[in-house]
Amino acid sequence: MKYVAPYVSVPLSHIFNLTFTTGKIPDALKVALITPVSKASEKNVFSNYRPISALPFFSKILEKLMYKRLID
Repeated sequence: MKYVAPYVSVPLSHIFNLTFTTGKIPDALKVALITPVSKASEKNVFSNYRPISALPFFSKILEKLMYKRLID
């Protein structure tokens, strides 16, 4: 991220500001990669798995900005 920050900071700030003014989050920021992780030793039982969702990095930034605005 630190290598591309100078190139994506202006477009991202525009997207984030539009999100705050319109209240609509872009669909690309809502998509999570869900990975099943085993809780127990029996791997063939469906109930022994729990889902772990990984959101895009930019979603986390937007989430922190929204949190800060709500708290302030």
